[in-house]
Amino acid sequence: PTGPLRRSEIHLSRQIFNGLTRRNEENGEIEGDLAHHWECLGPCHWRFYLRPAVRFHHGRELVVEDVVESLLALRDRPLFAHLTRLESPWPRTLDLHLDSPDPLLPQLLAEPVAAILPRELKGEAGFALQPVGTGPYRVTANDPLQLCLEAFDDYFGLRALLDEIDIWMLPELAERLESHLQLGRDSPELGTMRGESELESGCYFLLQDDRSAPLQDPALRQWLAGLLNPIALMARVAPELQRGWTSALGLLPHWREAQPAPLPMPERLPRQLVLACFNQHLEFNECANAMSSLLAEQGIRLEVRTLDYGRWVSGADEDVDLWLGTLNLEHEHAFAPYAWLQGTPLLRKVWGSQQRLWQGLTQWRASGEEPGPRALLASVQQQGWFVPLFHHWLELESRVGVHGVRMTALGWFDFRSAWLRPELAVGAGDTTGELESKGGPR
Repeated sequence: PTGPLRRSEIHLSRQIFNGLTRRNEENGEIEGDLAHHWECLGPCHWRFYLRPAVRFHHGRELVVEDVVESLLALRDRPLFAHLTRLESPWPRTLDLHLDSPDPLLPQLLAEPVAAILPRELKGEAGFALQPVGTGPYRVTANDPLQLCLEAFDDYFGLRALLDEIDIWMLPELAERLESHLQLGRDSPELGTMRGESELESGCYFLLQDDRSAPLQDPALRQWLAGLLNPIALMARVAPELQRGWTSALGLLPHWREAQPAPLPMPERLPRQLVLACFNQHLEFNECANAMSSLLAEQGIRLEVRTLDYGRWVSGADEDVDLWLGTLNLEHEHAFAPYAWLQGTPLLRKVWGSQQRLWQGLTQWRASGEEPGPRALLASVQQQGWFVPLFHHWLELESRVGVHGVRMTALGWFDFRSAWLRPELAVGAGDTTGELESKGGPR
């Protein structure tokens, strides 16, 4: 969970790991997880009280040293750089000392990256493939075709209702350009199908890199944003994609930011631009091809560079002009876009000169006063550095006889809450869930 995670990986991390706090998916409130209570003893001093008898999946009991080492290892990240000292004045009690006030600390500790890991295993080779956490499910198998999660009987919370979750990776289904989750499709005795859908809390986007020499011209940035607009792109992609997209005017569906005043045509157009996207994502191929054809009609060659996600999110490629990506937030509290802006290394690289953005985010965290993350990102959008493209429709289908299934903001459902009526399950075999994903986890 300390590595760069996409939408599906964040969901799976939630099933395997715990943090000191967590966000209630029903009401959005922060509540206790590994910590059952906490208190702010001063602007820069917080105290957390840990639950007793919490066990990792490999059997060892969680101790305060696991929490200390997990959090201290995050201090090289901007989100956690203000952690100065962690102390344990009494058993199962942890004091966090900061170098600057942070009234949003409980929100921060609910982030996926703040998961608590067993200190003796977290650095071992292979831990990412066979992770050990304290969550409701433990990993029993993980290979390129299958991930198997088994309910953890010693989980400190309510034991999961389903004994096992099997997730199969079927790359050939990506060619079908479908992206929705179906539960119990092959078990008609469980009842008729029901479905729900909603727009994701995020969007597909284009970043214009302020390290790029041609993009220093604001007229060129605005011209590119106008040329590569959602309507023009959707007209050049497969109909299956068009049905799942709607145009975006901001990071979130209800963020409909004002358009900037028009500028004159740029005096010069570049002969070539470089666009980077990450792999295992078929939709990016379609979108990049549409961009290539639109730019080619203007005499501009687009070099499309496909990177693995870790390299893409690092922003290490300094010769890239445009970055194509997608984002799906877990919630719409102002802390979510703030954490994305501050916690994504790519953004620090591509917008390194946007001092108003970074200073404004730091001030908002300390005071909570406007301008907040939305207004600051809107300013970057006005300048053409951030170009929202599409919002994606998330869909979930399940049989009526499968209970406790409710789609989360990440497009999945909480595995712990799903269950079957025994009289319906008898003779039905295992209830299967089929994920048809566009080019891999988003």
